[in-house]
Amino acid sequence: MNADIIGNKISETRKQKGWSQEALAEASSISLSTIQRIERGNVTPRPYTLKTLADCLEIDLSIINKKEKKTNKNIDFTFLKKISLISIICSLIPLINILAPFILWKKNKHKEDLRPTAGKIISFQILWSFTVLFTVILTEFIIYILTGLEGYRPFPIEFILYVLFVIINVFITLQQVIKLNKKETTIFKFIPNFF
Repeated sequence: MNADIIGNKISETRKQKGWSQEALAEASSISLSTIQRIERGNVTPRPYTLKTLADCLEIDLSIINKKEKKTNKNIDFTFLKKISLISIICSLIPLINILAPFILWKKNKHKEDLRPTAGKIISFQILWSFTVLFTVILTEFIIYILTGLEGYRPFPIEFILYVLFVIINVFITLQQVIKLNKKETTIFKFIPNFF
């Protein structure tokens, strides 16, 4: 099941009932942190957890299943793979790996069913870029503290780190493209969606 669809349905129904996340946690005996992760779409709940929440909120599970099948049928997986591959190609040029897929996604804004998945792809690129930038600056600072060398050094450790990060980006993104090939929309589960 699609974690985003389940999370949205649980959140929507909980709010319609006027319940807080804490109230739902208490009523269902499921931890607050689990409910928060489910509602954000970060995890797909186990069958028991889903049934418990559905019973507590009086949700018919078949509605969620039908909505998921309908949603997956409408998703343009080719377009999502294109966004992923563009971000891989552009990962060699800082910030272009965010801007290129973002512009492509914005041009196709009319495809609302792409929003959660495309948002995860771009969110990963944003976090990756900030991680690379932070690591390079931190490395530069540590080298300066340890050696006193500023600027040119015979061994360019920052470049090697950057190449390593690009390889990691390519590897992780290709894993997500494989999921898209299998028509799965739950990609980058470990990344919050900024969109």
